[in-house]
Amino acid sequence: MLTVVVSIGQILSAGGMARLLRFSWIESLAVGVGMCGRAEMAYVLTALGLQLEVFGPQVFSVLIFTTFALNTLAAIGLKGCAITLNRPADKSGRHQV
Repeated sequence: MLTVVVSIGQILSAGGMARLLRFSWIESLAVGVGMCGRAEMAYVLTALGLQLEVFGPQVFSVLIFTTFALNTLAAIGLKGCAITLNRPADKSGRHQV
């Protein structure tokens, strides 16, 4: 559940800002999906939280799994966005979805 909530939040926030900057829908989705893979700091903070006993091993495992899943899903999602972005554009310059 945490993975789903975090990924939707990342896609909506980063993708929404890209859309406000006039990126196309698929480009905005690519930005949002790409931000899901930015998890280096999550690994560091999770390890620090465990070391400082802010939370136990069970919470640590959930957080590490969520971070790993987001990184994996970002790679797969970006591949899908790249395939869509590489389709030829129509006369208006928009990519067919």
